[in-house]
Amino acid sequence: MAIHLPKVSLDSAPSPNEGNSQTKSRGPAPMLSLVKKSGVRTAFDYHLLTRMDFDGDSQLRLQMGDDVVILRGHAIERIFADLLTHTIFEIVEVDPLRNESSDYRHCVAQMEITSFDT
Repeated sequence: MAIHLPKVSLDSAPSPNEGNSQTKSRGPAPMLSLVKKSGVRTAFDYHLLTRMDFDGDSQLRLQMGDDVVILRGHAIERIFADLLTHTIFEIVEVDPLRNESSDYRHCVAQMEITSFDT
């Protein structure tokens, strides 16, 4: 007996950063992807997130295992809240002078990733 599955187009799938009900219904993200302005991507398993320090204004520090991620920007409080529930799939570093921030739900003006591997 043959099983026929419907064809699914990935082109019509919602972006992980779109705030629609399809994305929100996925539940917690297994990993957090960080995208630098250069296009370099780094992904961390959410279980590595052991501490977050938000300065109440524009900077968020994440302890991800042996790595420290510092995020700076104007919408950091929303990022902090969404990280608490593991619902961010991707944070993108954008150039604020190019007005790219409207293209992404979770974006920052500056991102630093420091490794303390021994």
